[in-house]
Amino acid sequence: MEKIDRSRLREVNSDVTQAFDQVRSQVDELVESLDIGGMSRKLESFGREKPVVLAIAALTVGLAAGLLMRNRDLA
Repeated sequence: MEKIDRSRLREVNSDVTQAFDQVRSQVDELVESLDIGGMSRKLESFGREKPVVLAIAALTVGLAAGLLMRNRDLA
């Protein structure tokens, strides 16, 4: 059985931690730039003004997702 070099293991662990930190900061920047809160407020006001249109859009998206999932199962 091979001996585990603990210093090398710490280096790899540190590299992984740094990579996760970079990804997390980039995702945080992306979320901030998308203004999710503003989008949800706009969607909510649109849904209050035109609930039938929102329901039809939701149904369409749901049907499309279902078809994609079904086709993926067949492949």
